[in-house]
Amino acid sequence: MKKITIRSAEFCIESEDLIRVTLFDNIEFERSDADELFNVLKQLTSGKKFYVLTQTYESFTVNSEVRQYLAENIASTGVIANAICIKSLPIRFIINGYIKINKPNIPTKTFNSESAALEWIDKMRQSNIDRETLSKKK
Repeated sequence: MKKITIRSAEFCIESEDLIRVTLFDNIEFERSDADELFNVLKQLTSGKKFYVLTQTYESFTVNSEVRQYLAENIASTGVIANAICIKSLPIRFIINGYIKINKPNIPTKTFNSESAALEWIDKMRQSNIDRETLSKKK
């Protein structure tokens, strides 16, 4: 299992189409962190499409400029969908604000448990398989 650690997060390939990203506590997430995050995702996937399971813990901060940058550019990494597991109420407010205000250009949803997040990813996989099957029949 390949792991990469950067200042703000740890990345782990869980399967051929799933990467787990664990955001570290007490990080002030900056533009340079977002660029590093995108670079690691691109490196891990080698141009393939994949799903992300993001785990958060107690606290981190991210300003509005960086949130907008993340929302507008996440699809460029090959991410199909992002399931975010949230452990604390303050982080829930930050992430839900990010989803509602910044509108990421990929499906993004928050969850209280990893099992619920993984179920959603499985549903996303199935809907993408169904969509690809339909487009091949046309």
